[in-house]
Amino acid sequence: MDNMVHDKVFQTLSLKPSMGAYIPGTGVSSALPQGSSPRPFKKMLQPGLAWLMDNHTYISGSLMRHRARLERRMVGSTNRWRFPREAFNGDLLGLSQMCKALNVDFEEILKNPDRSCISQIQKIFLGNLKNKTIQSGEADVILTCLGSKWELHQPQLFQSETLAKLFLMALAQGTTSPTKELERLPRAWTEPGAVSTVRGDGKGRLNSPAFPTEWMFVLPLCSVAFVVCRVTSFLGSCFVSFFITQNLELGRLGVPIESPHSAHLRGNVKERPPIKKMIISLKINDPLVTKVAFATALKNLYLSKAEINMNDVLGVLASAHILQFGSLFQRCVAMMMNGLMPSTIKDFYLAGCKYKEEPLTTACEKWLEMNLVPLVGTQIHLRKIPQELLHKVLRSPRLFTFNEFHLLKTLLLWVFLQLNHKIQTVPVHETVLAFFKSFPKKHSFLDQDAGQSLVPLFLCLRLHGIIKGKNLEELRHINFFPESWLIRVTANHYHALENGGDMVHVKDLATQAMRFGLLFSQEYTTHSEMIAIYGFFFEIKGIKHDTTSYTFYMQRVKHTDLGFPSLLYEHGPVSLRTERLVKYEIRAQTLVDGKWQEFRTNQITQKFGFIKPSCKSHALKVQTVGIPIYASFSFIFPTS
Repeated sequence: MDNMVHDKVFQTLSLKPSMGAYIPGTGVSSALPQGSSPRPFKKMLQPGLAWLMDNHTYISGSLMRHRARLERRMVGSTNRWRFPREAFNGDLLGLSQMCKALNVDFEEILKNPDRSCISQIQKIFLGNLKNKTIQSGEADVILTCLGSKWELHQPQLFQSETLAKLFLMALAQGTTSPTKELERLPRAWTEPGAVSTVRGDGKGRLNSPAFPTEWMFVLPLCSVAFVVCRVTSFLGSCFVSFFITQNLELGRLGVPIESPHSAHLRGNVKERPPIKKMIISLKINDPLVTKVAFATALKNLYLSKAEINMNDVLGVLASAHILQFGSLFQRCVAMMMNGLMPSTIKDFYLAGCKYKEEPLTTACEKWLEMNLVPLVGTQIHLRKIPQELLHKVLRSPRLFTFNEFHLLKTLLLWVFLQLNHKIQTVPVHETVLAFFKSFPKKHSFLDQDAGQSLVPLFLCLRLHGIIKGKNLEELRHINFFPESWLIRVTANHYHALENGGDMVHVKDLATQAMRFGLLFSQEYTTHSEMIAIYGFFFEIKGIKHDTTSYTFYMQRVKHTDLGFPSLLYEHGPVSLRTERLVKYEIRAQTLVDGKWQEFRTNQITQKFGFIKPSCKSHALKVQTVGIPIYASFSFIFPTS
């Protein structure tokens, strides 16, 4: 700051031998020791007073706010200045230094510069509240919301961005409801310089090289917050620092709350009646927010680990979103991700979409990819699955199913439940088949108006993976699929059988392979299933070695082997080829501490014979504490 501005600053100071520098209209004294020269004092206080004068101008003993362009603060240690109330002016270096000094996220501030003010106020209050017991004093803020009045305290209120903005807006406007209580606040709370103190060597040596000298100015912001300006002179240099604290901290800083200067300031001020509680209002239209959930959210302002009932977590999440209470919102998201089950999957997924919480929606999708067929498909909650979510899951290459026909039955049951809202129990499969058979035979169900919107779902199925004759007959008799679909499936099977099992119609393993699965539960030490495809027989198998070690593989077997089920070959073909070229992939997934672990082989092409080692695939070895394990086997028969 140049000399002209300095002269303007010190024109407002009355230098008295006994009192030091005095700022008119404030009762603030620097307590300059008697006999000291004002010149060294002026030189040392230049940085600090410049900051004070940039923020407040004193004319004829009255306080007048300066223009916004002079309201600035210094950040970092590089003497760069930032204008906090202006929109971002393109000074990326200055903004970066400010964010680094204030420990805030640079990218978030770039998105919304105005938000930095609220976030810093939150940090101030949250920092001062750490490791402190909750105050038991009378509440000083009343929140009217949901037809009720909620009593709050200012420090806790500032954990919510929404409540902080409402409070600061009321404070900035100088109004409270129902009267303008701020105008009735004592001047000690509304004018800077309510408290000041000085430290020195006790002998008036302000510039002594051996003893540091310190001035401290306390500038109230509101009834709970102060800006402390500390000016220190040591070894011929002057240092200025600013920070914000609460009145409870002033004593620790060495600033007496009942100092002579504050008493002097209040000397002619009459005792005023207690300040009325400030009233702020919040209107909520979100149907998810209930009084119980909102009360739980407000309780978390005071107790960071307050218990949240799983039945109320949706309402608490919605309340946290409206309050902009970030820590509580993320806590609810974590609870929901760990509490996924058939009864909650729909509501949690829709909440993730509504509040654009991608980790939550992704967790719902991954959970349903594993549990659609083995768990949700056996319960009435299947009806609640949104079509959009179901479509995403059906398209996923990670989808788990025991076989393609199981997946088809699950999807047919979902359609049945959508069309029969009064059904409250899961029907048997024969009831579902009878329902679709009852439709007119002139057109298939998917060709009718009721089924056309469902076509994208059934296009995700791999109908060529349904190979049992009995199951294929069911597809034809229920009159669900268009005739062209069934003709194509039958033709593909015929050509594969005619060519020794070669699947000429299948090219891509990831999207067209036949899928089979094992659900390896806690009670298993070994678990296997037999598969018959175009006269070739395979066993898919899982083995548990110890509590955390598993192996999954597939192997070719002969239909004459001991223990081989006769139902697989009595009514089907048997191939006499000694070798079969197979392209396959084995995948295993399990949930551990809320995160999915995935193990997989590469896509492997191998000739399978009848004798070892050619009869056995590569083994997928799994080390995990997760249970159950969803093991998927995907393979095709390339042209050999």
